[in-house]
Amino acid sequence: MYQIHVPEKTGYTVTNVTTPVIIRDSNGMLFYSTESLVPKVKEFNLPGFGTYMVESGSFRKAAKPVDFGLLWLPPAEHNLPPAKDFPVVWEKTDDKANIDFGKRQIIFDESFRERTLPEKYFLYYHELSHRRYKTEKWCDIMADNYMRIKGFNPSQIGYAHISTLSERQAHRKRFHINRIIEQNLKA
Repeated sequence: MYQIHVPEKTGYTVTNVTTPVIIRDSNGMLFYSTESLVPKVKEFNLPGFGTYMVESGSFRKAAKPVDFGLLWLPPAEHNLPPAKDFPVVWEKTDDKANIDFGKRQIIFDESFRERTLPEKYFLYYHELSHRRYKTEKWCDIMADNYMRIKGFNPSQIGYAHISTLSERQAHRKRFHINRIIEQNLKA
């Protein structure tokens, strides 16, 4: 295992697709893996979070980040005040996360402290998306777009969405994953 430092969103080209790329965050949590991806990944991004631990894989820095494009969204359903400066507050709650525009904070349930960074970012961006959308599936899609801009890969985003929602939300999972697949087929 070795460390790489990534100060800004960076693209990488896989130089040996037969060895899976497995990358952990600075806390040792799985951050990105190509083990289960078919066809084999040839390029990917890492957000500029600083230090990562490379467990396996052969890749080199690309000239620029991979442009995965953004998913289509309908016009905004409303326009609440910006929420990017809202702090995240950890407390016991019945919801996994929610945003309180009155108190100007985003509340994460304590149970999510041990989740991966992609899962935490998906929830965070989903809550930020309530500034523009009431409809949950559109908040999911907007969260996906925020994550793409940040430097996450579609496979990470899809997995984060699937793993953070319960089976009662299977329709949202299907909707989102189908949108990712449709976009990849067009590319």
